[in-house]
Amino acid sequence: MRSERVKVFGIPFLVFVATFLIWEWSAINSDIPEFLFPRPSAVAIELYDKLPFFLGHLAITMKTAVIGYFIANTLSFVTAVVFVHSKKMELAFYPYVIGLKIAPILALSPFVVLLLGI
Repeated sequence: MRSERVKVFGIPFLVFVATFLIWEWSAINSDIPEFLFPRPSAVAIELYDKLPFFLGHLAITMKTAVIGYFIANTLSFVTAVVFVHSKKMELAFYPYVIGLKIAPILALSPFVVLLLGI
């Protein structure tokens, strides 16, 4: 039981700590400018110092994400209901739905930006 916990939590934690120690050491001992390769400790200090700023933006981002989630789910539900009850609508729009489904989301993001004017 205890050895299983060590495998599940202890080993990944040690790898996490070792990664950050190697990163810290590499950042200190390299000739790469700090703005390109910052130390993890410097990033943590900066994050702590500007925490209120980030939390304010986190609230705005979460609000936008939740609104987008509900809009997407509502549109998906309505589309599913229309497809189930209207065979003509399904036949007309199904190829476009499949086309959207197979395209990677990141590839579609520039089109969304253009479409919405963001």
